[in-house]
Amino acid sequence: MKINRIDIYHFSRPFSIRFHSPQAFRIQADSLLLAIVLENGITGWGECVPRPYVTGETRESVTDSLGRIAAPLLFDARIEHVEEVDGLIDQLDKECHTRHMAPCQCVLAAVDLALIDAVGQLKCQSLDMLLSRPERVKTVLTSLSIPFLNETVIRDLFPMLREKLDLKAAKVILGDDIRENSRRVAMVRELGGRELDLRIEANGKWTLETALKQMNALEGFGLTGVE
Repeated sequence: MKINRIDIYHFSRPFSIRFHSPQAFRIQADSLLLAIVLENGITGWGECVPRPYVTGETRESVTDSLGRIAAPLLFDARIEHVEEVDGLIDQLDKECHTRHMAPCQCVLAAVDLALIDAVGQLKCQSLDMLLSRPERVKTVLTSLSIPFLNETVIRDLFPMLREKLDLKAAKVILGDDIRENSRRVAMVRELGGRELDLRIEANGKWTLETALKQMNALEGFGLTGVE
């Protein structure tokens, strides 16, 4: 199946609750949507969230790479099976590095998602069937990311979210102050209980030395991962 059209959209919508992360003050959702339209009219949708401090990519760099590098490859391809998607993603990855050596993780993510979505619709198969899982997934486990919000807001929202979601894990965004970090993690552990899979993240702000000090201070909270 040939690809007839590729569209890129900028999605932006204000958050109901604004929040800080270690790298920025977030006031709105900000992502790129990729629509890959097959010759029979099926549209596969992909999305990526370019962040310079995560992958080095921006909306502008991703849009440029999608137009200059991804689009020519996609328009020359035929898409029928997941194996062809894998081959295209490998080819795109190599081409990105050969052409300009710039980061291209967001480019790959958006194209991969859009192509898999298109193939799933083409085959009339759900994602688990498309990827040949032996059993269909009946529930999706949810992990909650907890940004820098007022403690009262977190205490108010956490029980409400647990009622609506099958919440098994949480990731607490942390800063540089060890005492403040300990207080935040202790609060989330209290709210989630000992059964909650608890992780922490600093958005690339910590050095190795800082990370080791933080991990030692938080050792008693049963953390399962540090990002």
